[in-house]
Amino acid sequence: MIGKISGRLDWRGPDHVLIDVRGVDEVAGGMLEGARRVALDAVLAGEAGEAGRRVVVYCATGKRSALAVARLRAAGIGAQSLAGGFVAWLELPQPGQGDR
Repeated sequence: MIGKISGRLDWRGPDHVLIDVRGVDEVAGGMLEGARRVALDAVLAGEAGEAGRRVVVYCATGKRSALAVARLRAAGIGAQSLAGGFVAWLELPQPGQGDR
């Protein structure tokens, strides 16, 4: 199941990894804290993901990350897409800013 954004998702624990599958030009505009960029092609080729760790994948709007999650799950890796992607994340109230 692809998760909806609701509040803050904690992926900073030792059993989690956050993967950004956006393009280099998109990442230049910022990334979620703790994320590492992995090319979507690399994920689809089976070159990403870590057995035993929960993987959260995001892109700009959630479409590419859904493809990545399907590939990771097929490989037996627990993965979830950040629904709405980076764009939706930016719409959430940020710490110290209150509701928008």
